[in-house]
Amino acid sequence: MANRLVGVLKAAHGDDHPDTLVARSMLGGAYLAQGRSADAEALLVPLLAAQERLLGERHPNALQTRSMLAAIHQGQGRLAEAEAELRGVLIGDLGVYGDAHPLVGVDRRKLACVLLQRGQREEALGLLRENVKHNHSPLPTDETCPTLSADPEVVELAKGVPRQTDPE
Repeated sequence: MANRLVGVLKAAHGDDHPDTLVARSMLGGAYLAQGRSADAEALLVPLLAAQERLLGERHPNALQTRSMLAAIHQGQGRLAEAEAELRGVLIGDLGVYGDAHPLVGVDRRKLACVLLQRGQREEALGLLRENVKHNHSPLPTDETCPTLSADPEVVELAKGVPRQTDPE
């Protein structure tokens, strides 16, 4: 159904129309949620190029697409690529939203998770301490990163910081 909608929007408005871009992003997210990472990546890579060209690298939609690509890379064990994407997302979100925004806390956690998986524990802990400083939980609200939830120092950092519901 969503795939058909993207086709209709492309035919009616073209690849670069805002409605088409949003529909492509939603379809990529649906593929990702279904575990269809190859389909999601095939859709999201050209989408990101279009979003960055039309909207700019720091547009929230482009940052969300980069975050989805990072999740794909992380799930495939392509941790260096995931780290690069998440660093870009965090820099962009800091510029768009500022340190206190909950989405920045989510991005720090995502990057910290990848860094822990890559053995870069001190940098990961530094990001999580920054979360605590801004009253963002260092722990995910779900089990997306068991590496964080299993680390005793991360659990200790989380004491006294309420777990927030992640923004959509």
